[in-house]
Amino acid sequence: MLTAIRATAAVSLLVTAFLAHGQSVQAKDMRINDVPPIRNLVPDAETAIAIATAVLIPIYGERQVKFESPFTASLEGSTWLVVGHVPEGWLGSAAAVELSKENGRIIRILHVR
Repeated sequence: MLTAIRATAAVSLLVTAFLAHGQSVQAKDMRINDVPPIRNLVPDAETAIAIATAVLIPIYGERQVKFESPFTASLEGSTWLVVGHVPEGWLGSAAAVELSKENGRIIRILHVR
């Protein structure tokens, strides 16, 4: 009987230690999530163009995106406007992407002439 009590106590201690460890890991993970967000994630035109082309390739295909190169980027307030190029004499419009300078969020995808 004494052995059963000791075994139960040992199991209780192990379970308590395991649960306490799990709680400390959760608390540690919560501190990681409390890190302030990065600002100015898209600092320059080169980064804006890289993000825009990465978004456009799955939509229009690599061939079309290469056809509309070079892309240009202009900053309007806190929004980058990245626009493709349509060769002179061609009809149609070029793909364009608006994205946030602060966090890289895609605001909209459109076509411009």
